[in-house]
Amino acid sequence: METDRQLVLSAACRLFHERGVNAVALDEVLRASEVTREQFGRFYASKEDLVADVVEVQMDRVLSTLEPYVTGMQTWEDLEVWGQGVLRLNEIAGLLGCPVGVIALDATPQSRRALEAVQRALNRWGKMHVKALTRLKERGVFVESFEPRNAVQFAGAVIQGALLLGRAYQSPGMLERNFSGVMTYLEAFRAVPSQV
Repeated sequence: METDRQLVLSAACRLFHERGVNAVALDEVLRASEVTREQFGRFYASKEDLVADVVEVQMDRVLSTLEPYVTGMQTWEDLEVWGQGVLRLNEIAGLLGCPVGVIALDATPQSRRALEAVQRALNRWGKMHVKALTRLKERGVFVESFEPRNAVQFAGAVIQGALLLGRAYQSPGMLERNFSGVMTYLEAFRAVPSQV
């Protein structure tokens, strides 16, 4: 049985992903979770505190889906399989986009805790991928001039941009159409197969 806190988190994850943080009032989250404001106050001081926890939960979901693809990455073929994993995440999210990206759109400097949670979440995503691409570079999959951090930033920008556009235009194939640019970028730094 879910605790009150879990019920609130679950409802907030769904509602914030569907409509964005700013479009969802705290009372809507409480109604959807069937939790009173008094109960809410036992574990959160504000909606901003809830948003920060939602970001952590959503990034945990994203990373747990991608982790099997990333942690075992040893070859170019593994990288291609990772690409399929990214596209699989898009199928799961549908036209709603990235659950963390949606919150990032609403995070402002005034909502410091939420903004910091988004930054931590994106850093977690980035570190996991930099580590994997560094490992591939060390294995000779990429040329010496390849910069894993730059590649991860490029991939993140393409993925988030495509998910945002897909949500805005209600276009289900936006990520798939644009993700090929990530693979083309990586291919440009691929070592000659005989060197691998």
